Order: sequence, then structure tokens, then C-alpha cells
Amino acid sequence: MRRVLLVVLVFWTPPMMAVTVRTGEGRPSLEGWCLLGWGAGSIIGHGGFTNQGLLLSAAQVPPAPAYEINLKLLPQKALLFLFQSPGPAGKLLVFADNQPVFAAPIPASGPWWMEVSDLASAGILRIELGPYCDAILIEGIYGPC
Repeated sequence: MRRVLLVVLVFWTPPMMAVTVRTGEGRPSLEGWCLLGWGAGSIIGHGGFTNQGLLLSAAQVPPAPAYEINLKLLPQKALLFLFQSPGPAGKLLVFADNQPVFAAPIPASGPWWMEVSDLASAGILRIELGPYCDAILIEGIYGPC
């Protein structure tokens, strides 16, 4: 009976996305990367566009500020995010289909980047402000050309 139960659980368990995340400070080379429009995703919570990019700001009430991208609408299997850090404060959380895949520590200040690769062909990628993170500026989102 235990073997049957184990087999049933294996088949009913949703597959986990094997997403790879790399981060770095400064500006990466954009050779081979093309800028995506902001229409590639949607803003959740408190956020807005500025002349420098998309500013996500923490609020006192849910939902947590985030930017979500429907992967079914993108042909790319990788995305490159460029950020401007307002200061050291918490982490930026990355979710794939509501499963946490990475917590990126936010650098002290200045530009930094995050490459998310090995994306599935469907599902939702969510970039969310973590606890103790007041704001983050997304300067641009790039996909492979």
C-alpha cells in the first residue's frame, strides 16, 4: 500500500521549475541582449513608471509590490534585469509559478543586474520586493536577441 501511495504522490506533485539566477554589481555587457517593452509584464501592488524605469515601492498593506511576466508570451528562455539600488535594504525575491527560486540581496547602492535563465515555456515569473526592501528601480528588462 505504501508503494502505491508513493507512486501516486510522485505523479500528483507539480513539477518544479529549474530556474537559474545570477546577479552582479555594475552594468553587464548587453551584447546579444535586446530591450523588451514594459508590456511584457504587469505591475502588482504599488509601482509606477518614471523617466528612469519602473519604480516598485513598498506599501503598508498587501499585496507585495512585484512585476510579473507571463512566460507563455515570451519566446526567450532567459531574461536580464537591470536595477538601480536606492541603498542596502533587504532582498529581491524571485518566484516561478508561485514557488520561491531565489532571494537576491540588494547591493549597497548603484547599478546591479540579475539574469534569470532556464525559464519554462509557460508559467509566471514574479520579481517581488522582499521584507525590509522599501523600493527598487527596474531600469530595463532584456531578452536574448
